[in-house]
Amino acid sequence: MKGKYISVEVKPDMGADGSTTALSTAFTDKDILFDWHKFSIPKGASRLLSVTAIVHGTDGADQLPGGTTLDMELYFAKSFNAVAPVTLGVNNAGVTGEGWYNNVIGRVVVDSSLQGDEGNLIRLNVTSTDLAYNGGGATYVNCPLVLEGDEEQVSSSGPGYQDLYVAGIALGGFDFNTGVLLNETDSATLAALGTAALDVDGTDPRNVFAVGDVIVAQDGAAVGTIKSIPSDVLINLESTHTDALANNDEFFHKSPIRLVLAFEQ
Repeated sequence: MKGKYISVEVKPDMGADGSTTALSTAFTDKDILFDWHKFSIPKGASRLLSVTAIVHGTDGADQLPGGTTLDMELYFAKSFNAVAPVTLGVNNAGVTGEGWYNNVIGRVVVDSSLQGDEGNLIRLNVTSTDLAYNGGGATYVNCPLVLEGDEEQVSSSGPGYQDLYVAGIALGGFDFNTGVLLNETDSATLAALGTAALDVDGTDPRNVFAVGDVIVAQDGAAVGTIKSIPSDVLINLESTHTDALANNDEFFHKSPIRLVLAFEQ
């Protein structure tokens, strides 16, 4: 009997710790890329078949060109006695959090040198990690992994679902700077609730962002969702930004790493 296949897209919020300028400082080995991010799948034990990581580049260029290695560890968790895992710590720093130990249920290494795209996509990198491989080859660094949530937890997605969590740790110097800078000196325009049209300079935003991206400023200020990028000097938002901005603020992806998780139940 064939199983049921499930695909889940996860966009971890990596701009959550804005006061630490987490996204504007390059990561180092063993730094937290993103803290526990909740996602939901149907109830029951599920085999994780693959993890695809889409990693945005630096200043509009792939930060993983051919021969470069930037790997990450993904840790999976569930609630314990209906309590979600507590924080690992702040983004772009080592693990400091305590008390999450009974929540952890699995680990996957995303190895860009083995399964990355060798810089072919120019702007970003895609690494697909296969956990369904049965040949035992030495180049496969992950074992098959079965995940199941906490029976005592009531899922935020409703009956029939279970909540799981994923966190990421850097194995290398990830750098999510974009070089896309706000080019606006008028104080009225810069005020909170100022504008939905952002004049920019620096890196061509079309090499960095796309319609639908949620962007933040270097201090964690919310900017908004991109509606269009009509030129190399203009970004249009779906609505006016709600946090104050300053000239030369750098804009970042709120989720510069996107995960696609494939399960079989």
